[in-house]
Amino acid sequence: MAKKDSIPPFEIMRSRPGPPEVTAAPVEASPSPSGLGTAGGTPWWVGSSAPIVLRVPRGLAVVICLALVGLIVLAYFVGVVRGSSGLEARVNTAVEVELLQASQHGMAPPDVRGSKQIIGRKEDTGVSGAKPGTESPRDPRKPGLNYMVLATLPGPDAIPLVDFLRDNGVETILVSVTVRGSEQVKVVAVNKGFEGAELNSQARGEYQSMLRTLGRAWKRHNGNRGDALGTMYFDKYVPPDGAH
Repeated sequence: MAKKDSIPPFEIMRSRPGPPEVTAAPVEASPSPSGLGTAGGTPWWVGSSAPIVLRVPRGLAVVICLALVGLIVLAYFVGVVRGSSGLEARVNTAVEVELLQASQHGMAPPDVRGSKQIIGRKEDTGVSGAKPGTESPRDPRKPGLNYMVLATLPGPDAIPLVDFLRDNGVETILVSVTVRGSEQVKVVAVNKGFEGAELNSQARGEYQSMLRTLGRAWKRHNGNRGDALGTMYFDKYVPPDGAH
C-alpha cells in the first residue's frame, strides 16, 4: 500500500478507461536539463491529451493565502506611511500660513515684558526655577484694564505655549490659580489691556482675531495636542489687597 507522502502532486485524467496494456520492463528515468524526470527520454506530459489535475496540499494552500493577505497588508501599510509623511508636510505648511496670517494683523509692541515666573505663588520652584521662599514677581498689568486669558494649564505645560507666543510677538505672564483643588496657572496675554468701553471696538476685535489665529497655529505646532486656545476670554485685572 502506497504511503501518503508518495502521492504525486498531479493526476492525468483519462476520458475513457482502456484495457490493461502489457508494457515492457520499466526504464529508469534519467534527469532532464529542466530537472524533471523522464521515462525513456520522453517527458511525461508529451503525448497526453487527457486533462491534468494538480494536487495542492491543504497546508500549502493555506500558506499561499496567508502570503497573499500579508502582501495586501504590507501594501496598505506602505501607503499609510507615505500618506502620513505627506500629511505632516501639509501640516507644516499650514502652520506657516497661519503665522503669516497672524503677522498681517500687525501686532502692536507689548505694553510690558512678559515672564515665566508664576505670579501669586510665594514658593516657586518648578516653572521659573526660583528658590523656595522667593517673593512672587510683580504683576505688570494695570488695574482696571481687561487682559486676554488664553488658557489655564498645569505650570510645566504652559511653558511651551509661552515660548511659542513670545516667538510670534505675544508677551504673556503666568498667574497662579487653583482649579478643583489642583494648582495651575493662567496664561495671560499682556500685549494690550483694554478699557471696558474698548471691548466693543474694532481694535479689540482685530487683537482677538490675531490671538485666535495664533491659537490654531499653536495647536498644529504642538502636534494637534490640546486645544487651539478656543476658550480665551477677557478678564479685568483687579489687584489683590495691598498690591500696588
